[in-house]
Amino acid sequence: MTEKQIRLIICLACTGLWILEMVVFAARIKLAKNRLESSGKAIPPAEPRLLMILIVSVIVIVLPFLIWFESFFVTCVIEGCGVMATFLGLKERLDALKNS
Repeated sequence: MTEKQIRLIICLACTGLWILEMVVFAARIKLAKNRLESSGKAIPPAEPRLLMILIVSVIVIVLPFLIWFESFFVTCVIEGCGVMATFLGLKERLDALKNS
């Protein structure tokens, strides 16, 4: 395998993980909202920073597709930061729904 193929595999794997993460958390958040609705409680609004987290994570996930970085490490770290930022933001939203 060439270096470009390895980098593409890294980027595609992290993008796939990011998409999977978005789908799983969307389903879990929807279930939490349905539970709150059925119990008659008010659904707390999402914090404004959640939207910013998601926008930045999309930019960070797409960045290695557009810019060639010198090492695999930098590519992995950037992709990992995008995945982790999304995870932390959505986990915080899910916890806020569960605690209300």
